[in-house]
Amino acid sequence: MNKFKKPQFQPHSNPINFYNNILDIKDFVADLPTCRLLNDKSATITDKNGCTYTPNPDFNGYYTIDGVPHFEAINDGQIYSRFELLQVIKFAGNFDHALTYVQHKHMNDYLEWPYIIVGKDIYKKIPKKNAFGIVCTELKQFNSQIIIKRHGKLGDTLTARNAYDDFTIYPDNINYKPVVDNFYNLYHPFPHVPHTGKVTADDISHTLRFLDHVFGDQIELGTQYLKIMYEHPCQQLPLLVLVSKERQTGKTSFLNFLSMLFGANYVQVSPDDLISDFNVIYATKNVIGVDETVIDRKNAIERIKSLVTSSTILVNQKGITQYQIPFYGKIIMTSNRETDFMRIDSEEIRFWVRKLTPFGRVDKDFFDKLKSEIPLFLKYLTELPKREYKSRMVFSADELRNKELYTVMTESKSSLYKELHEFISDHFDKNQYIDEFSVSLKDIKERWFERDTRISSNYIKKVLIEEFHLEQPQKLSYYRPFGQDAETRGRVYTFNRDDFDLKQIDNIEYVSANNNPIEPDQNELPF
Repeated sequence: MNKFKKPQFQPHSNPINFYNNILDIKDFVADLPTCRLLNDKSATITDKNGCTYTPNPDFNGYYTIDGVPHFEAINDGQIYSRFELLQVIKFAGNFDHALTYVQHKHMNDYLEWPYIIVGKDIYKKIPKKNAFGIVCTELKQFNSQIIIKRHGKLGDTLTARNAYDDFTIYPDNINYKPVVDNFYNLYHPFPHVPHTGKVTADDISHTLRFLDHVFGDQIELGTQYLKIMYEHPCQQLPLLVLVSKERQTGKTSFLNFLSMLFGANYVQVSPDDLISDFNVIYATKNVIGVDETVIDRKNAIERIKSLVTSSTILVNQKGITQYQIPFYGKIIMTSNRETDFMRIDSEEIRFWVRKLTPFGRVDKDFFDKLKSEIPLFLKYLTELPKREYKSRMVFSADELRNKELYTVMTESKSSLYKELHEFISDHFDKNQYIDEFSVSLKDIKERWFERDTRISSNYIKKVLIEEFHLEQPQKLSYYRPFGQDAETRGRVYTFNRDDFDLKQIDNIEYVSANNNPIEPDQNELPF
């Protein structure tokens, strides 16, 4: 049991005498709003209800109380010690609660008491070191009889300390609060202390070199992404995906870097974990890493997209009652499938895709160097100028758009879209004199899919409207099918050459962090 006590604990002190002789009555009077406390020993203390606490001249440390109709347990003119006032006013007359309060808060014992009660369940806080030496605390459910068996009568005091109404999660890496409105905060203290002195680029050269490799021409967005994750962990951010079919590109290393940086508030899961009914493994985490991702089921894709923008989550854990908490998870994925790790619609604004090249040879102590630079890097992040938020996820769709994202969006189209796109592009290539042409559903079916029974006119219409984003024609009009001379009448869809110029697509300009156009091949760095 001694292992729970602080070194400065005084085993021979009596909690009641300790409180009566050493502490000031303001400890509990402060709980009464707008109360006035005069520290002079001869002064009367008055709370907001007109109750007065007058030091008794005959008894050192005792008070006479007058005007207390709102406290049924207190009689006018009766003499109370400081501890008795604490018991009556702060703890509604409960002696055991007042006693353990003095022991726990003022006598400074049982600092390392590892058990908590949340609702009707008991948990033990178990600290564990991760692969990088960062201490991460886990909560494991315990039985009260096991606690008493292990710690004797000390276990009886558990109900008087560390008891909370429910769980919550309140992320704050700078001003951490373990308890919020008597809800136990499932967010963990940030494991690093920022450097206080001046920081130069040379001081964090390994970190900056690694981030330059990961974010390339979008390095300004990358550092802002990490700055917001550190300073504003409640802020929603886009889902970052690092892709490459090559090895040793730094995809997994970036997840390891986040694990070092955010400690117990980071978790690495599999794609199946994200779509499992039991979500406790990630529900309370602020940073969620998913390595080697391939997601092809539609319901799984929708679940992940929903997580990116969710503000709450219902925590589901085996054997424990479900409870709802705020959700602040940021998801970072890696995949060796560069173009088809999952389906991303062309309207999506929740994804940021980066393609990585081989990072090159690294020292065996590379991660030790990254870890040693973390306090300096945190100071560097805090000194970066704050950017203007351009969407609910900070970054605009134009800022996140690049060749990799466009490729994934194109690959995510249906097979019919790809076939139609190829047929239409080929028609423009063979007819250089036309800039647009109009066709009906019947024209498309008869020319390109006449013998394909799997493709109906309704399916063609669905793809034209949902994937080509064409408006459904409402009126009949005269037109020349495929730009031919013969005119006919029908409900038509019109295609423009500019939308199907493959050369233009291959040479598309992308917007860098400073809004200047860049060439696609500038994404790669010479490492």
